[in-house]
Amino acid sequence: MANALELDAVTCGYDAREVVRGVSLAIAEGDFVGLAGPNGSGKTTLLRAASGVLAPSSGTVRLLGRDVYRDLTPREVARVLSVVSQDVAVDFSFTVEELVLMGRTPHLSRFGWESRHDLEIAQAAMAEAEISDLADRPITDVSGGERQRAFLAMALAQEPRVLLLDEPTSHLDLHHQVATLSRLERLNRRDGLTVVTVMHDLNLAAEFCDRTVLMNAGRIVADGPTRDVLTEEGLAALFGTSVHVTENPATGRPHVMLVPKRDGLPKRGDLRQDDGGQND
Repeated sequence: MANALELDAVTCGYDAREVVRGVSLAIAEGDFVGLAGPNGSGKTTLLRAASGVLAPSSGTVRLLGRDVYRDLTPREVARVLSVVSQDVAVDFSFTVEELVLMGRTPHLSRFGWESRHDLEIAQAAMAEAEISDLADRPITDVSGGERQRAFLAMALAQEPRVLLLDEPTSHLDLHHQVATLSRLERLNRRDGLTVVTVMHDLNLAAEFCDRTVLMNAGRIVADGPTRDVLTEEGLAALFGTSVHVTENPATGRPHVMLVPKRDGLPKRGDLRQDDGGQND
């Protein structure tokens, strides 16, 4: 199977500060990949480099075999790849439907207007993201979770072959966390959409990502099938905390449990307010 996205010895960062250091990564078409690691490990920066937003100081990024920064214009990239960023600032009063329609921009002529076909695609994307009832609401008036789903709908309206997401479940309740990732899984399996997503919740990654890439200090420290990557030893070393990895009895997928250190602390219920000896 051909590669949808390739990073070859990519180094990038901000000003003189390197954040990603010599990363090589190949994502095959139809992959569903989770990126995980401690805060500041370079996950978001890697997505920015892969999407054509942050040019690497060295190395090459290829999208469907073509160099993102030398062979493709931003419009050409946007016709193939879409991005759902984390915590996008919203200070305009477009309606949700108008926002989602912006996803059609890469497919319009320079001075073109949206057609009925474009509107139908946007409406289908809103239905996919479960926000059809918000179509006429100003984007500034919806909740954080609803806004996040609106930006997902805008990305889907681009009709991408590759979708990059930065913590797509961070503002969502339990229902919408599962619904969003189930939706991405369905698009991945039904339509062959390539999905690469930054995940902080390792259990969600375990349930939905076929492959997991762990990063630390700007480098890849593990890459492979999720079951092989989410190990007790590897996660303890990466995050500096003890974990127990078992199997989710409902799905058979790995399940990560924290093992807090409470050495020297009294057990709950052992602490009693001083009662002046009245209960002696």
